[in-house]
Amino acid sequence: MSYTKVIAADDYFNDFKNGIQQISNDISLFYNKDAIFENKNGQLFHLDGLVEAIQCIEYESPVTKEIVKILVSQSLKAFRSSPFFSDFSFFYSIEVLKHLLIEKASGLDPIQVLEKLECSFYEDVSSSSIIGTSDSFFGFINKLNKAELSKDLILNSCKYAGLDGKIFIETNQEAFTTLEVKHSHAFSIETFDEFFFNGRQWSHSFVNCIVIDGIIESVSEINHLLESASKNLDPVILIARGFGDEVLQTLYVNMQRQTLNVFPLKLKNDENLINSFVDISVVCKTDPVSYLKGELISSIDYNEVSVTEHVEIRKGKLLITNICGASSTRLHLQRLRSEIEIKRKTLDSHTFDLYESSIRERIRSLSSRSVHVSLSKDIPKDLARKIRKDIDGGFRSIPIVRDYGMTRVKDLELSEDWLSSVLSSSIRLFFKDAKCIPTGSLLRSVKSVHENLKLLISTSGALVYDK
Repeated sequence: MSYTKVIAADDYFNDFKNGIQQISNDISLFYNKDAIFENKNGQLFHLDGLVEAIQCIEYESPVTKEIVKILVSQSLKAFRSSPFFSDFSFFYSIEVLKHLLIEKASGLDPIQVLEKLECSFYEDVSSSSIIGTSDSFFGFINKLNKAELSKDLILNSCKYAGLDGKIFIETNQEAFTTLEVKHSHAFSIETFDEFFFNGRQWSHSFVNCIVIDGIIESVSEINHLLESASKNLDPVILIARGFGDEVLQTLYVNMQRQTLNVFPLKLKNDENLINSFVDISVVCKTDPVSYLKGELISSIDYNEVSVTEHVEIRKGKLLITNICGASSTRLHLQRLRSEIEIKRKTLDSHTFDLYESSIRERIRSLSSRSVHVSLSKDIPKDLARKIRKDIDGGFRSIPIVRDYGMTRVKDLELSEDWLSSVLSSSIRLFFKDAKCIPTGSLLRSVKSVHENLKLLISTSGALVYDK
């Protein structure tokens, strides 16, 4: 039997107020402390901060349960848009809600009060923001309550990757924690993961590269290529805009039999990657076969196929190392960069921004430096997960700092209203004695929290469904 219970007016307000206070009391037991959670199967997990710890508490009040769900959802949203601000957003939400409840109890409109204080907050952030530098960013990272290994890997990965390099966090753990720098071009591509990956990667030297600007519909079109490749079991990558089912099945069966080593790669249907076949061809130092030039796939001469120094294929990624194509790639990059400057003068700002974002994506793929981070097998899996999460947050923070700069914490402490006081204490709690924090992350998380709290504080009742 099930029923729906209506909680409204004073009853809802009291439940809401008691729930906020209860959550606040529980928070004091968890923040910045290592907590361990045991699931139903007896497995122990190290909880990654405040939010995960709060989720392990079973609240009796249905109103409190819903508050926790909403604030946890808000915290996860902050994690995606503002790395390292997840726990901050949860704690800050509770502290602001406590003050808004006081305002509401005194007869004031809490939403109007919050909106008035927001104006002062945005002015403070505007006046206290500075240009983001590597020193200010790494100063912020070093003040976080994170493992030293996380901080070292973030610092050194960024150092070796440079402005245009790619950074990969490996999921498999190795004998030692390593940070490997490779000079390879990285392209996003479809790799048919469910069929062609027996291990974690396909890696070969002296690879024959065939690029086709079209769809390979039948085996008969490439049969002569497969026969030649099978003689010495040559490693071959076959890049096209699509493959017929018959083609994929034939390649898969022969790879399983080890009579062929031909890996099919499909170009992504992404407007930013529409010219990937050109970029890959330049790096491999080959010409793409295209029907626009009157060329047929069946006319490809296997003996004239370009050989690339080294190719590594991961799920969704193609990494190419080819020193022979370095000069042509450099000239290609110069052409792309010069096109950006030409378009800057002829296109309106909105159209140019769209154009530039697509070109920048191509430029990043054509940049040859990549950093690969692998963790040691000696690190427990749950701790390794936390470290990977920290590293990912550090990498995602870099463009935020680059675009929006950093905010001086001490300048935010000058205002005397309660919102500034709550904000400053929350920042100090989770970012210790950091002198600067990422402006973009702060604004995104605070704005998102405030919008969420306005909905919560203006809600005057609940329907509770029980079985």
